[in-house]
Amino acid sequence: MNSFWGTVTIVSVAALVAWVIVEYVDHAFKSRRERASIEREEAYRKLAGQYAEALRKSMDEQEKIRSELVQIREHLAAVEKLLREVE
Repeated sequence: MNSFWGTVTIVSVAALVAWVIVEYVDHAFKSRRERASIEREEAYRKLAGQYAEALRKSMDEQEKIRSELVQIREHLAAVEKLLREVE
């Protein structure tokens, strides 16, 4: 009967050790997935910031081009007026 309880103890300890190992590995994988998720979110935030900056620069350039186009049209109108007066 004594060897029965010894066997039960050994099996119980082995099961407990196996359970602890499984929980540790599971926790490690969950931590790794969470870290990867956080890194992806940070990358998306950085990308969104870069997009916003590029959009702002593009809008600034468009405004500059629009302003220059208005000036060109004004100069062209003045030249056309001058040419009509000369004729």
